[in-house]
Amino acid sequence: MTRILLTIVLPLLAPAILYGVWFLLARRQAAARAADPDAPGVRMPWMALFLSGAALAAASLVWMAVMGGEAPWGDHRPPALRDGTVVPGGSG
Repeated sequence: MTRILLTIVLPLLAPAILYGVWFLLARRQAAARAADPDAPGVRMPWMALFLSGAALAAASLVWMAVMGGEAPWGDHRPPALRDGTVVPGGSG
């Protein structure tokens, strides 16, 4: 059940929950601005958000390239059934 929640439900609901939180904060800010039009507004740091997202995406790609996978020239051995037992496959 926990696996289903973490891999299916949470990724589907997280954007909607984040949007709802942003919407409530934006509505509260709009109400405060209507009460005092001279109050400075909070600006969204779009460039910082974009650059941090790009940096995280690049870091994840580098991490996957360095830490995962096998050498491209290695041979693959599929799992086999020998004498009634399963011999795990591998590469190398």
